[in-house]
Amino acid sequence: MNGRRVVVTGMGMVASCGVGPAAFWEGLLAEPPPGERRLTTFDPSPWLGPKEARRTDRFAQFAVAAAAMALEDAGELHADPDRCGVIIGSGVGGLETLEKQIVICHTKGPGRVSPFLVPMMMANAGAANVSMRFGWRGPCETTVTACAAGTHAIANAARMVASGVIDAALTGG
Repeated sequence: MNGRRVVVTGMGMVASCGVGPAAFWEGLLAEPPPGERRLTTFDPSPWLGPKEARRTDRFAQFAVAAAAMALEDAGELHADPDRCGVIIGSGVGGLETLEKQIVICHTKGPGRVSPFLVPMMMANAGAANVSMRFGWRGPCETTVTACAAGTHAIANAARMVASGVIDAALTGG
């Protein structure tokens, strides 16, 4: 490990308390509303076309949106795409897609299940979609360690940058 300095140059967030760094921070400081806090109003259209959004589970849509915001926040990146990695943490993957397709299978039959079920529900769909969307061809990894997955992904990305394996990373979870 050569001990290169690791810095955060851009941030993007998609959370129930806010989408984007400013809204997220405001949401963290605000009095939380009573009851369950789910992200019910997320619109993927600024980041994904209609067909692409239909073929992408919400958790992967969140990853693409957060990555796009982070890249915009960071400004122009002068790095070799082969040395840019995507390391995303996910507790489980596309459960929303799995739930919907189970209902479709039971109500309409197995022939109506989406052919995109498996790629949409896999835990690595977030990292894969981000990597493909932005053309980052370095390591593309998914950390699956329950609630700690995002933190582990950030630590793994920092280690990869510090050791010189990659020059830049899109990471989180």
